[in-house]
Amino acid sequence: MSLLASHSSPMNLSIYLARTMGPFEVWLSQSDSREEQVVMVNGLRAMALPQVEAFCSTDFRLNLIATKLGVQKITGITVFDIREKRTYEPLPDLEIFVDSV
Repeated sequence: MSLLASHSSPMNLSIYLARTMGPFEVWLSQSDSREEQVVMVNGLRAMALPQVEAFCSTDFRLNLIATKLGVQKITGITVFDIREKRTYEPLPDLEIFVDSV
């Protein structure tokens, strides 16, 4: 039996350049390790984000499901610029605390 706890992580994509960028796709990369995957995306694997104007930002939320209680690490959040066909380095790991299901 597995327990599922839903979690919505607020995120922000900021542009620090003097030009418009995007549109973007954001996804949670699947780990290549043999470790059990504890945090997964709830819904579509990739989220579409609109263009972001120069020196502006856009807020979005990743809907996640955790299968274990306690502190869980979210790794592999990846941003892809559709127009430039460029994948950026994965975002730094995040930690969430799952206290109930």
